[in-house]
Amino acid sequence: RRSSSREVTDEETHLILASLKALAQVGDASFIPVVRSWTVGNGRGSDPRIRNAAVECLPYLEQSSIRRQEDQQLVRASGRDASVDREALLRPAADTQSARTDGLLRHSAPED
Repeated sequence: RRSSSREVTDEETHLILASLKALAQVGDASFIPVVRSWTVGNGRGSDPRIRNAAVECLPYLEQSSIRRQEDQQLVRASGRDASVDREALLRPAADTQSARTDGLLRHSAPED
């Protein structure tokens, strides 16, 4: 079992640095606590290279987290009247089998 107080090897440092670069591109909010702790020099952040990379990575993770929260937020149209007109809301097609096909647009071949 490894001791958490041991020095990080150069190979591990390079792997962590590469991982932080990747996290800045595709990371999510679950990584924020660890990366934030590295920005203040805790744990692996005691290495200045890792600390600097964590400082650069953290804003990207935070922005990604905000964007994902906004993507999950439902929005409602604003209007003067607080009541909602249920007829104006979009809803799924109820019964597509009984739809009138004579009113549908069709592609036609050009006349010769």
